[in-house]
Amino acid sequence: MADDTLLDFTALIVANHVTNNHVTAAELPGLIKSVHSTLKGLGAPQVEPPEELKPAVTIRSSVKPDSITCLECGTKFKMLKKHLGTDHGITPYEYRQRWSRRQRDT
Repeated sequence: MADDTLLDFTALIVANHVTNNHVTAAELPGLIKSVHSTLKGLGAPQVEPPEELKPAVTIRSSVKPDSITCLECGTKFKMLKKHLGTDHGITPYEYRQRWSRRQRDT
């Protein structure tokens, strides 16, 4: 949010609050600071730490000559493509990105 817009919104909110509520002169700077910091915080994106993924089975043991085990749920399949789309809602590319696998491995 631009600083001018932030100040305008702060002024509007404080003016409306003071019009409808009794605020002493000593409380006014604290109210302005509180409203301004709250509005400033609304514009900042929330940064969540990336979740640590733990495969259902080890990556090494997921690939067998006759089957491949889904790292998401641990179920064995001949092919993962349909399972990934229907059960997990992801593409093979997203699966490889999530588990850092090369294309030939999935």
